[in-house]
Amino acid sequence: MNKIILVITATAMLAAASCGASHTYTVTPVTPVPTSPADEVALRAAIAGEWQNWSTIYADGKEEKERALRVFLVFNPDGTGNQGIGTTRTRFTYRIEGKNIVTTDPNMSVLRVENVSKTELRMFWYHLSVTLVYRPDFN
Repeated sequence: MNKIILVITATAMLAAASCGASHTYTVTPVTPVPTSPADEVALRAAIAGEWQNWSTIYADGKEEKERALRVFLVFNPDGTGNQGIGTTRTRFTYRIEGKNIVTTDPNMSVLRVENVSKTELRMFWYHLSVTLVYRPDFN
């Protein structure tokens, strides 16, 4: 389970180090974002699939592209998922609560879906107060 925080934190730190930038990370309290039950069903369907990390947007608005690692995130329609780097995967379960994705992984914990389309998934990660941008993985 600790691999998840390490994977995502390492990705953000490597991106920052490679650009000569430094960022301050803070924990943002989880905020409920209510929606209708029908919208929750639609959100579960929209996030289903395999996504590859494309970039990280920091609190200061700076966006850094993912270059060094291949970080994947998978949401299955049945409420299970996994994430990791390359072939190393960590499994979790999740549920939709409004626009928040609540996972069983204590490190990833809760993500808020900012936007989802067929070409992009943007989620705010409360744990580090960053927005993670994912794109579909076609490999």
